[in-house]
Amino acid sequence: MFIHIVPCILATEPCALLDLTINEFDLTLQGGTDLALCQIYRNRQYLVACRRDAEWGAEGILINSPQTVREFTVVTRWAVADKHVATHRVRYLVPDDYDDEHDMVSSSLPRMLIKSLPTDSRVEQWLDVFVERVVDTFDENGYITERNEVVALTRSSRRNYMGNPRFNKRPRGNDAFDLRQGAELTC
Repeated sequence: MFIHIVPCILATEPCALLDLTINEFDLTLQGGTDLALCQIYRNRQYLVACRRDAEWGAEGILINSPQTVREFTVVTRWAVADKHVATHRVRYLVPDDYDDEHDMVSSSLPRMLIKSLPTDSRVEQWLDVFVERVVDTFDENGYITERNEVVALTRSSRRNYMGNPRFNKRPRGNDAFDLRQGAELTC
């Protein structure tokens, strides 16, 4: 299972990535060691986590997992202006129609939307899940200390994802964190 996620923060103050954890895959990546922050969007306040030793800044990270899961949770911790730690917890839902032909899922809706949006009556329910499940917790100063989201992933084939020249900011296949048995996790 190839997974593309885009951990990001809208940084109106200086921010640093502390770590990213996915318990379902027994994976913990450290900011500054395994991951770096990139400014790949026109709005330079959006900071995106990408693999530190990638050839260039990319939109998110790739994970190559030997197991197929129906859902998993990514916990990303950010140090915000040396004032507090903000925790972003995202529960990702894998589409029911994930299969070997569509061997990749992504949290980047525009990247995968062309071929993967459901065409039946599930569209409204699918968009509902994708857009509206966000719960924030604030401290006494009004800063977000925790954000919990539920995001429905979109599916596609790896070939469509890797072969699309319009998406030049995508992580490359050889930049994936490979979790398969016997594969060396290079960070």
